[in-house]
Amino acid sequence: MSNETIHIVYLDDEEDLLNLFQAMIELPENYKISTFSDREKAADFLKANTVTGLFVDWRMPGGDGLSFITENKHTLENTHIFLITGDLDLPQIAKDSFKVIFSKPVDYVELTQLIMLLDNHSGT
Repeated sequence: MSNETIHIVYLDDEEDLLNLFQAMIELPENYKISTFSDREKAADFLKANTVTGLFVDWRMPGGDGLSFITENKHTLENTHIFLITGDLDLPQIAKDSFKVIFSKPVDYVELTQLIMLLDNHSGT
């Protein structure tokens, strides 16, 4: 495990889920979690910071998670990207575009284990 900061970002329009994400994920000190309910603020943050992992919601005001990724792809070259959704009828393009999709409610133990693995892998 390295000593460099592993920065995780979660973008979701539901504030309660953002708060729960931060409360339920227990990580070592070199991990930092930032959450955003606003797409523009999240995009600005991604432009200014190196992010190891990005979790995005599917349905959000202003567009879906895939449109957010597409609009910000130039800032996400070395970032692992994951979808978190409560949508039971996810379009095939979403299924094809994300390697890992978490269904709401999220299993926080599984999520934490995945985040811990990001320390050892480059972005995809």
